[in-house]
Amino acid sequence: MRTVGVAMVRNEIDIVEAFVRHALATVDHLVVLDNGSHDGTLDALHSLRQEGLALEVIEDAEPGKRQSERTTRLMREHAVAKHRADWVLPIDADEFLAAGPGGLVPPGTASDRPISIPWRSYVPEASDVATERNPVVRIQHRLRTEGWRWAKVAVPRNLAEQPGAVLGEGNHSFHIGELEIEPQASAECVLGHFPIRSSGQYLAKIAIGYLNRLLTPVRQSDWGFQYRGPFERLKHDPESVAAEFRDAARRYSLPGGATCDGETVLDPLPYGGGVLKYTPAFDDSKWPISALAVFGEALATRCAAYAATMSAVGQGEADRVALVQDQLYRQLYAKDDAVRQGQDALRDLRREAADKEAELRGALEAADREIREYIAGAERVLASERGVRKLLEETEKELGAMRQSWAWRVGRATVYPWRMIRQLFR
Repeated sequence: MRTVGVAMVRNEIDIVEAFVRHALATVDHLVVLDNGSHDGTLDALHSLRQEGLALEVIEDAEPGKRQSERTTRLMREHAVAKHRADWVLPIDADEFLAAGPGGLVPPGTASDRPISIPWRSYVPEASDVATERNPVVRIQHRLRTEGWRWAKVAVPRNLAEQPGAVLGEGNHSFHIGELEIEPQASAECVLGHFPIRSSGQYLAKIAIGYLNRLLTPVRQSDWGFQYRGPFERLKHDPESVAAEFRDAARRYSLPGGATCDGETVLDPLPYGGGVLKYTPAFDDSKWPISALAVFGEALATRCAAYAATMSAVGQGEADRVALVQDQLYRQLYAKDDAVRQGQDALRDLRREAADKEAELRGALEAADREIREYIAGAERVLASERGVRKLLEETEKELGAMRQSWAWRVGRATVYPWRMIRQLFR
């Protein structure tokens, strides 16, 4: 059973080495596409490959997220066609597989459906040891309960080879054409998810993540929903956004209507990757500035190249299309926000109705208990009354029988005259 992981990464220098080393402790081969990193991620990947690890590194600096398109290509052309995978695990750099005794694909797993592997969300705490470079070792607390049951899919070879096979955006689903293939639940595996690891990394993630979504020409309006609100605030108040990174980690990836109590438990994910060699210590506060500077430079260069190939009329038409598209997506965002607000209101109404129902149920149960106690008491009184009546009846029967007896008659005839004589001589 040969398993191959595929991943698309961008500017993940703080975690990419730990990711590669840990993933290769479970899968047989790993294919990583670097999407134009500028923070040392690509250099670290090449250094890991030069160590002789079972790692293939692909460079694709084209801007725009397009994760579904790229990871599907990695699955079909690299994992299956080139590395002969029996199972393909699409995974991100912030996801760490914790497999059971049977590994990623336990013996006897059916190969007619993907495997669904649930997330386990890890979040930073103030008690984390800041000097620890490995985020998986540093961040040891996870959410006690998941607010939303996100999962990733592992795909068997016979499905990955099918015409029209596509990994959904975020690798949360698998489709053949328009048909989504229902996955089977993993009995042994979970994915430790470490999306937010420091304040600087969080700011860079919000900024670059949102801008990359904007660079995707055709996209669903709810893609990257977790970036949009913080990005709007980032433009006006970056300090407050940075300060809330721990709280943001507890809310990350919660769609409208989902809730999370934010409570955490100490449950370190078993890290299996060994010592880090290429992960530098860096100034976290400079991370977002550097990320935005390099991203903006690359984007400006590419836009200038596109403009050079277009006439003035073409440039004007492109500007008009961009304006219309921006207005359209803003309308869609407003619709999504209204839907989420409606979901929140519906959730609150359901919660209120559930509370009222519980209150009414409690009152009914209390009334039922009182009625039962009253009936039981009445039954005890009735039982006692019946017992007294029965005793009286039995006594009356005994007295009646006694009056009919010879001893009663003789005793009465003897005792009564003497009683009369004693009264006469008093």
